Amino acid sequence: LSASLSALVIPKQLMAGGMTAAVATAQYGRVAGMALPLIMAPVTVIAALSVVLIPDLAELASTGRYDEIRAKLRTALLFAAIVASAFFAAYVPLGRELGKFFFGDEEAGRLVSYAAAIIFPLALGNVTTPALNSLGMEKHSFIGYVCGLLCSLPCIFLLPSEIGIYAAAVASGVGFLVTATLNSFFLMRRLGRPEGAGRPLAVCVFSLPLAVLGVFLERLVSPALNEILTMAAVCLPVLTLFASFISVFGIVDIPAFLGMFLPDRLLGKRKKTERVGRRQ
Repeated sequence: LSASLSALVIPKQLMAGGMTAAVATAQYGRVAGMALPLIMAPVTVIAALSVVLIPDLAELASTGRYDEIRAKLRTALLFAAIVASAFFAAYVPLGRELGKFFFGDEEAGRLVSYAAAIIFPLALGNVTTPALNSLGMEKHSFIGYVCGLLCSLPCIFLLPSEIGIYAAAVASGVGFLVTATLNSFFLMRRLGRPEGAGRPLAVCVFSLPLAVLGVFLERLVSPALNEILTMAAVCLPVLTLFASFISVFGIVDIPAFLGMFLPDRLLGKRKKTERVGRRQ
C-alpha cells in the first residue's frame, strides 16, 4: 500500500511543480526502479544473515540465554556496519558510473550517490527487525514499521515541490531511520544497553572520509578513463584503506577471513609459515 501510494502521489506532486507527466513518471522510475534497488542490493547479504539468526535467537530466548543473544547481535550488527560502510564508501563517488554501467542512465546514478546514506538505517533495520521477531516481539516490530511509514508520508506529500524527485529518497530514508531507531529502542528495553557498539559506529564513521576521498579520486581519473576503469581506480584504494582500518584496529581478522576462502594447499602453506615464524 505504501509503495502504491508513493507511485501515485510523487509523480502527481512533481507534475504540480511544473513537470510533464512523461518527465515526472520517468523521474520516479529512476528512483523506484534503478536507484533504490541498487542501494538495497548489498543489504540482501545482511538480510540473509538475519534469516539464519532467527532460529538461533528464538532457541536462545526460549531458554533464557540472553548473554548469547547479545553476543550474536553484536556480531550481526558489526557485520551489517561493515557491509553498509563499504558500499557507502563506493556508492557516493561512483554513483554516476554505476548508473551508466547498469542502466545506461547517469541521472539514476547521481540519485544513488545522493541517497547512499539510506543504506545505514536499512542495514540496521534488517538486523533489528528479525531480532525482535525472534524474541516474540512481533507487535513491537510492526509498531516500528508503521511509525516509519507514517513519518515518511509528509515527505511524500510536501517535499516533491521543494526538492523534486529526491523527495522519494528522503521519504524512504526517514521511514527506514525511524523504524530502525524504534527497533533498537525496543531491543534495548528487552536486552539492556548494548555492549561493544563502538566498533560498528567507528566503522560507519570511517566510511565518511573514505567516501570523500573516493569523490576526489573519481573527479581526478574519470575524465581520462571509462566507467569500468574509473570504478576500479576508485574502489581499489578506498576498499584497501577500509580493509586496513578494520584489520589494524582489530575489528576483523582479515587473514583469518581470507583463509576461509583459500584452497587447502595454500592454507596449509600459510599455517606452516606461521609456525616457523613463531619458532623464530
